[in-house]
Amino acid sequence: MRAALYARVSSEEQVEGYSIDAQSRAFRLLCESKQWTPHREYIEEGKSARTENINKRPVFKQAMDDGLNHQYDVLVVHKVDRFGVMKGWCFAFIHSPFPSSIYPM
Repeated sequence: MRAALYARVSSEEQVEGYSIDAQSRAFRLLCESKQWTPHREYIEEGKSARTENINKRPVFKQAMDDGLNHQYDVLVVHKVDRFGVMKGWCFAFIHSPFPSSIYPM
């Protein structure tokens, strides 16, 4: 299975142990334990997930486009709020016919 990581962090979270490096390490360990092939890491620093406008999150948009184009099978996120904090949008997306799975670590 091809896995991709979507990592996003705010400056406060970096202090609390949710740094991009920590998310990346956890992703690689998860892939190893599940025998998944790490495909790509989508890294977005300093972008708020509190928007319904996906164009304000260009790396996230690329991750979604790549998923829709079957570039990977599972998108790994450190926490579901890395994916999006707008609950209505997030719920609608997760329950859409998106060809890839979302997997919180």
